[in-house]
Amino acid sequence: MPYVIFAFLVIALIDFLPLIKQKKYKELFCVGAFFITGVVLSILYVSGVVIPSPMVLLGDFLKKVLHLSY
Repeated sequence: MPYVIFAFLVIALIDFLPLIKQKKYKELFCVGAFFITGVVLSILYVSGVVIPSPMVLLGDFLKKVLHLSY
């Protein structure tokens, strides 16, 4: 897990520093939201947590709520 954290720190430096210097705060917020999601999912995956597929949730939504089948 330390390798994952180190890799994300390097990526954060590369991605966030230019946005901070150019004062693009809206873009920084959007990139940060995706970045945090990626960090959390990666750490959970490395820790051995089973991450469910979003396609299963989408399939259940289509069948039960919209009454569609594929």
